[in-house]
Amino acid sequence: AGISRSTASAFTLACARNPHAEEMKIAQALRRLAPHAYPNRRIIALADDMLGRAGRMVDAVEAMGSNSFVSMGTPFDFPPRH
Repeated sequence: AGISRSTASAFTLACARNPHAEEMKIAQALRRLAPHAYPNRRIIALADDMLGRAGRMVDAVEAMGSNSFVSMGTPFDFPPRH
């Protein structure tokens, strides 16, 4: 549906491609572009560990808050480099 796993993948890719970027800024950009986004917390936790982000990815996604309810996400462009 483009709400959980795909937005977790987009957020993870953006963090991986921008190792010095603040996770919170990436999460805020994702929320602006995709109000329906609700990145899968387990995927984010695994990626956070693998990328050595010390819990910052998890914290950033939690700070995004709840998503706008939709039954299916809408396509959006989230460039991996910020």
